[in-house]
Amino acid sequence: MNKHYAFTDIHGDYELWTSIKNYCDDTDVIIFLGDACDRGKDGIKIMQELLADKRVIYLMGNHELMFLKGIKDYFNQDEETFFSNYHLWISNGGSPTIEQFLSLNKEEQNNLYYSIKNLGICCSYQNKFLCHSGCSFKDLLTKDKKEIDFLWNRQHFEEDISDLFTDKVIIHGHTPVQYFNNNTREIYRYCDGKKIDIDMGAFFSKVVALLDLDSLIPIYFSKK
Repeated sequence: MNKHYAFTDIHGDYELWTSIKNYCDDTDVIIFLGDACDRGKDGIKIMQELLADKRVIYLMGNHELMFLKGIKDYFNQDEETFFSNYHLWISNGGSPTIEQFLSLNKEEQNNLYYSIKNLGICCSYQNKFLCHSGCSFKDLLTKDKKEIDFLWNRQHFEEDISDLFTDKVIIHGHTPVQYFNNNTREIYRYCDGKKIDIDMGAFFSKVVALLDLDSLIPIYFSKK
């Protein structure tokens, strides 16, 4: 009750999302760090439910950004951007998402598109900073929060924090934990515990982590 949780990178897996939404209490706050769509078959349905669930703070991921650019190019058919944006999206698992999107009526399409367009890219809870890709600690000091820094960034992994005195903890997704520690089935803590990757690679591992933001203890859910 009255707990704060975070999870990320569900990639169209409705069963895993259902496990999380049923586990959490009506008074809980659930921060989703992006990448609800693509790869799996239920991305649109999950996006709509995340937006409608009053418990959820929905942050943008790079796949939401690809969704926005891909949808725009699909309808505009601008040759110059069509191949860079739409095809980038499709090559990264966007096919089931565009198929579902096109099955919506025009009002539903507009509501979803503009709701996703208005998502935030980061938020804070106590001493925790949350965004999709993670970032450098120096990025926390800038007032101009850039998409590239919080949705795509993987350059910060080797950041040296030996001279850094801070109580801040950065929590992110975007990069499956298997990238750091092959075949792991646990969240990945690094930079002396100041950074936590909670992307379990759900699309292929069939596991998602729900991180308790007070205790920093994860609860794991897997497909039956």
